[in-house]
Amino acid sequence: QVGLLLQTAATVVDDGNADNDVSVQLAKAVATQISTAAVSDEGVDLASSNTLQAVLVSVVAEAVPDAVIAVDAIAAIAASVAAVNTVVSDPNLDPLSDVALDVVQAAQEGLQASVTDVVSGDVAVTDFETATDTTKLFEDIVVSVDALDTDEDGVPDALDTDDDADGVLDAKDAFPLDKSETLDTDADGTGNNADTDDDADGVLDTADAFPLNKNETLDTDGDGIGNNTDTDDDADGVADATDIFPLDKSETIDTDADGVGNNADTDDDADGVLDTADAFSLIALGKLTDTDGDGRPNDCDAVCIETGMSADTDDDGDMVPDTDDAYPLISLGTNFDTDMDGRPDECPTDCQSLGLAADTDDDGDGALDFQDPFPLDKDTKEAKSIPASIGVIK
Repeated sequence: QVGLLLQTAATVVDDGNADNDVSVQLAKAVATQISTAAVSDEGVDLASSNTLQAVLVSVVAEAVPDAVIAVDAIAAIAASVAAVNTVVSDPNLDPLSDVALDVVQAAQEGLQASVTDVVSGDVAVTDFETATDTTKLFEDIVVSVDALDTDEDGVPDALDTDDDADGVLDAKDAFPLDKSETLDTDADGTGNNADTDDDADGVLDTADAFPLNKNETLDTDGDGIGNNTDTDDDADGVADATDIFPLDKSETIDTDADGVGNNADTDDDADGVLDTADAFSLIALGKLTDTDGDGRPNDCDAVCIETGMSADTDDDGDMVPDTDDAYPLISLGTNFDTDMDGRPDECPTDCQSLGLAADTDDDGDGALDFQDPFPLDKDTKEAKSIPASIGVIK
């Protein structure tokens, strides 16, 4: 295959002038291109027309930079050489047989003559393609009448570039004699069409988002990047490394580590105060007292303040500030408190059972209720006097 490529490259750049011997330079250029391709991720495939075309274009540009050769001619030459190399590499062709010798001779003589004609412009590219088709190129080669012909197309497998006629060249076909199979991704001997786990990663193809890639099986966000490679599996904008729920786009944080994300959790900090009523829903009260259950601790020292909390100014939540509340830890509940001093105007038995006592000055005007004719009006302490007699103006 390398010899045919080198010979073809020499034919392409040969201008008929014996003084322009570029054989050494040409050989070096071909060797460089092949070695570069060999160490690449794709490797070197001398039965690939794309690979051969790239090599020929580069070699011609390096060895004969002034040469002008049509692009379609180079492409056609590469395709023909690739087809011949496919036949040469066919395992059905015995390299020591007369047939193999005839194939090589046809490539060295018939193919090279056609290459000269198409490069010079003496023949059209379409005519070149017809003349160098393997069926035409090898038509005079005698093969045993009982030679294997898998697809029964009249071309024995030894000369056929697609033995099973499945549309995939033998050089690219993992199963060149089986038209129902062409690939075997995991090289287990079972073609992908029959294999239920093509990449042998332990996940059935039907459940594998990447059935041909053993390094990936899931693609949670459907972005075409497998979870093993994707840095944000659920595409919620939070990197997996910091996302407590990397596969759930509706959740990212779990403050209390209870396994329920904050968006679904009704008590994010697990302090017994529902988030809807918690002034500090992401900071747990811990051992701090919170009489009215509003998430604000009754008292908040320096350590408490460092957490981000602050002390409650109404510990019992009865709307009376602690500084004005006679009973700062006992809520008024439904009891009425005219002057908002924390003492209910009236305090029946159930009120007293809470620890409260009735206010003796409901309006807070300084006059005790039993002395105050208007006990619920702080602006009036005394009744206006009525004159004993009213003089009549004559």
